[in-house]
Amino acid sequence: MMVNKQHDKVFNIVLGGLLIGWYLKMPVFYWTYLNETTFALNLDIELFPSFFENPYTAQFFYFLPLFTVITYFIKNESFLPTVHKISSAFLAISSLMLLLHSATYNDATFVTSFWVSCWLFWFSFHAQEKYNSQACKLATAIVSMIFFGGFIGKLSSEWASGEVVFGLIQSTFTYWPFSWINNNTTYDQLNVFSMIMSWAIIAFELILATCFLWPLKISLKYTPAMITGVVFFRSWQILSVIGCLIVLLAACNILNEKTNHQIN
Repeated sequence: MMVNKQHDKVFNIVLGGLLIGWYLKMPVFYWTYLNETTFALNLDIELFPSFFENPYTAQFFYFLPLFTVITYFIKNESFLPTVHKISSAFLAISSLMLLLHSATYNDATFVTSFWVSCWLFWFSFHAQEKYNSQACKLATAIVSMIFFGGFIGKLSSEWASGEVVFGLIQSTFTYWPFSWINNNTTYDQLNVFSMIMSWAIIAFELILATCFLWPLKISLKYTPAMITGVVFFRSWQILSVIGCLIVLLAACNILNEKTNHQIN
């Protein structure tokens, strides 16, 4: 089967966004962590089988997606669909393995990467115009599911009281504007601010969890901008988690607009 140029472009955009997010933290964290720290820690947790505690396992599956870059250099259009399938399968398997590994299971980067990889794998089998609408709807469904999971996870007394956000401001949110807020408010004021922000985060994730129910054009156009807004309240490293979601919806917006233009 010959590759559709439009679908090839969309696949490459989403793949590129996923890879950038995947390796975004490598210079500042993962290079040292996977090559030195995991070996020094020598974790032995009863919950994990030895395969998923082995540092070499984490190394292998973290760097395996680098091979998907070959997609950008394949010129044989009859072979490209097969490369797309293999590349997306590599990504899905790698992210799943890292989600099961004791050294990387708690990094949400591999959660979002896994679902976007699954979308790419599905898309590699449905690179036809008649599936464009389904591809876009599936993308919004994935984003809705991820943020719905985040919303459900925050339905606890610790989040409702603002305790979690208060702790984050004290320990993790050391950048502006939280550093300024922390240094220029009283204990009680910070407690009130933390509770308000906590409920704002819960409401924000609930809104994004409903994007699958919005008109497709609106969802694809405005949801990426809303998700991007998270960066202003977190460090740039959050892009390793949300970057692939932003790019997925942006690419689907391009796909949807071109489809509508052809229909009209």
